[in-house]
Amino acid sequence: MDMGFRLVQEQQLKLAMTPELRQAITLLQYPALDLIPYLQEVAQKNPLLEIEEPELIKSLVQTEAPSSKWEDTEEDYFSEYAVATDEYVNPIDYYAEKEVTLLQYILEQIHYLQVTEEEKQILIFMAGNLDENGYLEADYDAMAPNQPCSRSTWEACLALLQQLEPYGVGARNLEECLLIQLRHSPYQGDKLCETLIRNHLTDIAAKRYTLLARTFGTTLDEIQRRVEWIRSFSPKPGSVFLSQKPKYIVPDVFVERLPDGTFVFQANDSVLPRIHFNREYALMLAESKQAKKFLEQKVKEYEWLKRSIRQRKETILNVTQVIVEQQKAFFEEGEAALKPLTLKEVAQALGMHESTISRATNQKYMQTPRGLYELKYFFNQGIAKKDGELTSDVQIKQMIKQLIDAENKRKPLSDQKIAQYLQDKGIHIARRTVAKYRDELGILSSSRRKEI
Repeated sequence: MDMGFRLVQEQQLKLAMTPELRQAITLLQYPALDLIPYLQEVAQKNPLLEIEEPELIKSLVQTEAPSSKWEDTEEDYFSEYAVATDEYVNPIDYYAEKEVTLLQYILEQIHYLQVTEEEKQILIFMAGNLDENGYLEADYDAMAPNQPCSRSTWEACLALLQQLEPYGVGARNLEECLLIQLRHSPYQGDKLCETLIRNHLTDIAAKRYTLLARTFGTTLDEIQRRVEWIRSFSPKPGSVFLSQKPKYIVPDVFVERLPDGTFVFQANDSVLPRIHFNREYALMLAESKQAKKFLEQKVKEYEWLKRSIRQRKETILNVTQVIVEQQKAFFEEGEAALKPLTLKEVAQALGMHESTISRATNQKYMQTPRGLYELKYFFNQGIAKKDGELTSDVQIKQMIKQLIDAENKRKPLSDQKIAQYLQDKGIHIARRTVAKYRDELGILSSSRRKEI
């Protein structure tokens, strides 16, 4: 065997990740609404680029802005109001949208409490340590080195905090949260309900009502009545103040069915920004010989960006066409007719890589005659039947849901019985798979679905 050194020349084909290719991949993975900030960032580095937001995006932004009366006749409006009321008008009071957080709501109530300055500062400190659900995260023992107050003062302030609305705020655990709400409810003073909250929340969650009735020597109806009271309380009293900005979803592609049964596809160009070439700036740079090389590079970047956006649009349309062809039964019959489909099958049909199909379908939406769906919705795994035919997991979930809806609520079907029923229908499925699909459907286990 020759182990010597020598020079060998061979030809290899490698894929180089150029900046242009990286940019094309980035454009493909961005949703339509996230594409605009990215392009604006690109335009800041290229003076020849001008990005114009589409009218649809402008309308979404304007819906969050103050009304036109504020913008157009602000001075006249307030002058007329001031004359009519003869009082000072604060423009802040007419802000289009005013959100109140849990902290602001608690601080406003603290402001009206008749307490000492020390107690007020402790209450403000406690309010600042409430989590988004209204539970108190601060503990006296942990904060003692930094708190100059006594334990008795801390406990007194905590009692004041737990009297504020929404009832249950300031609790340190679920049990305390429910007990606070019980004290402020029409059921206050009910010893049985209080004992159930203190010691038997686990039994209530598992619906061991018969056991509880025997334990307390009472009837099943009495236990169920208390359980209904407890269920009427909120385990997260602060959650009503959770305010999130609305997340807009716009379709990337429209699919329509013609009377003859064929489908037509159209990209939603109304959500894509318009890219313009700044000719004035280009002419100004062209006058300088030193800027010629810089100008040529920026022109190439402009052309590549437009080509990448056009390629993004074509890729999404091609993927949509394959999905509609493969899932034609869905558009005719509904979700129960959804067939197994994988990224690999679509990639092979288009001659692309699976990662490209994944980027083209992630957070991209299709407007269909049956509603708005994410492109990834149409991809699902299949389970083989006895005859070798594949059944999609969506169809199996529908069957599981139908079985549970029709079951005897006093004797609900276990996961094993559901699996056995599906196996009798020729669908090879394990009990753990049934449990997984049931959890994905948001359906409780048989022991927790049981009704007395």
